[in-house]
Amino acid sequence: MAMDDDVASDRRRREELALIKAFFGIRDPSRRQRILELAEELADRAASETAGPAFVSTDASLGDAPRDLPGHTE
Repeated sequence: MAMDDDVASDRRRREELALIKAFFGIRDPSRRQRILELAEELADRAASETAGPAFVSTDASLGDAPRDLPGHTE
């Protein structure tokens, strides 16, 4: 299992370095700023998707979702 973790860690490190190298290759400051904003927006979306509601219904006949589900907030 530790070997899989090492492989994933190495792959992630290579991706991070490639992203940094590409980012610094962009000479236009406004484009770098836009990329930074986009990356932050994508990270925020990913965080909200993982913390999203525990129950999502597309069936209108179900009415409101049960109130005792984990993750439900008032």
